[in-house]
Amino acid sequence: MNRIYLIFLSLLFMLSSSLVLTGDAASNLPSGLENPLAVRYPQLAQAAAPDWLVEGTRATYYVVSGTADSERDTSVEYGSGNSGYGLSQTDIVALEDGLAAANTQTYVPDSFGAFRPVMGTASVSPLGCGDFWCNPNVLSSIQESAANDLVVQKLPLTLSGKSYRTIRFDFTDDTLQMAMVYDLDSGILLYHTVDYSSYSNRNNYLSTSSNHATYEFRDLRTVQMPWKRGALPSWLAAHDTLTYQGRTAVQVQGAQPYGFPRTVQGVVTARHDRYAEMTFTTYANDAVATASSTTSVGGINQLLGFWIPEDAVGMLGTGTVDSDPDTGMVTSIVQSGLDGIIFEKTNQQDYRALFAYDSSGRLVQMTTELSLDSTYGGSRTETLQLVGGR
Repeated sequence: MNRIYLIFLSLLFMLSSSLVLTGDAASNLPSGLENPLAVRYPQLAQAAAPDWLVEGTRATYYVVSGTADSERDTSVEYGSGNSGYGLSQTDIVALEDGLAAANTQTYVPDSFGAFRPVMGTASVSPLGCGDFWCNPNVLSSIQESAANDLVVQKLPLTLSGKSYRTIRFDFTDDTLQMAMVYDLDSGILLYHTVDYSSYSNRNNYLSTSSNHATYEFRDLRTVQMPWKRGALPSWLAAHDTLTYQGRTAVQVQGAQPYGFPRTVQGVVTARHDRYAEMTFTTYANDAVATASSTTSVGGINQLLGFWIPEDAVGMLGTGTVDSDPDTGMVTSIVQSGLDGIIFEKTNQQDYRALFAYDSSGRLVQMTTELSLDSTYGGSRTETLQLVGGR
């Protein structure tokens, strides 16, 4: 695993460690941290969504992250140590009853420069203030102010050669500094920074580790679904459990291949008309892996989730479904019939994933293939099959 992967993974796990989907709506920023604006300004939580926000909306952000450790190098400027570059994409998978269900996927470049998905988060937020937007009328009504933990300023900003009227919020506490900059005309989040510090005392030596991430708006587009209409499958109900079992196999040039079993168990925590909330726990018999839990939402306007609308099976042909201009990921239907559908997602270089659905729209198998770092060569293949579901 190359250094960029390690930097992003360590930072993303740190930022998302407190991310939990509950029955209460709470939007999350592209960093995975909860957006405090809807709490500080309750009028945002009651406001309508911007006119441009629809199901299938995808917002893409440039991401630059860095780490600095005072024990390793005291001359490293805060947040400017080892750095990595990636992209973050948030998809609106459903809009329902004043709420927006969204999934965020982060991508990092491999040693060849091609993007791969590394981690995802999920949220259910009020329409007036979500993962990458807030109602622009409410934002315009907020006055500039300065307090110990929050500073609000209205400033001009030039981003990628375009000028904006913006409002900036700076939040500060003992270990976390966070800034969000919104366009006052559209309500889009243009810029977001996170600085997180941790402290430890080892052998009577105080060390400080700092993590920094910057998210800069890149573009906005609408992902079109291959089905015209859709509904949650009839078999999907609250408290249902889906269990997948399989194996991860690793082949490195000049070494014996090895593998280890893997189990993923998903529980439906809530079912709605247009989306379902789920919690997934991954178990791996691997010396460097431990059991970990993540949250997810599956909506009508979502590709490659754990289900597809039942009436889509047998109605879709093969071919390209979506080609993402930012990550280079191409999603296609490679097999379609009355007994099920197989989707493929690939960066067309060294990453490929297959998602197979049965006649009821249930995800029954996932296979991921990727090439390892170019320094050593080799490959990693993971296959999971549905072994239990209710």
